[in-house]
Amino acid sequence: MKTILAHWCYLNNFGDALNPYLLGKLSCVSIRYVNYTKPNFLFEIKKILIDWGHGRMYDVNRLKLPERKLPVVLGIGSILSRSLPNFYVWGAGFMSGNEVFRGGSCAQSEVDILPKC
Repeated sequence: MKTILAHWCYLNNFGDALNPYLLGKLSCVSIRYVNYTKPNFLFEIKKILIDWGHGRMYDVNRLKLPERKLPVVLGIGSILSRSLPNFYVWGAGFMSGNEVFRGGSCAQSEVDILPKC
């Protein structure tokens, strides 16, 4: 089964949380989250211990390594500053005027990046 690699903000944010649902419904394939930057593993270990100590779940997606070669869909949200050269920008934007675009391609339509159902 084909899989679409995608990046979105993985915080408790309703709009960003729609990414895997929308991409999956539009393409009828599975969606796999990828990071845009290498995790700081020492920081993440501390975060795991703090979260577990407070009875909270830890988001293991924070530990994934970024994808540098395969195409990645940059989903909806204010995350355009996270774009990399292998990203296809689908619905992202900037949150503030001082953010910088670091590369990627604009998807002219869903046909560019999403297979048909």
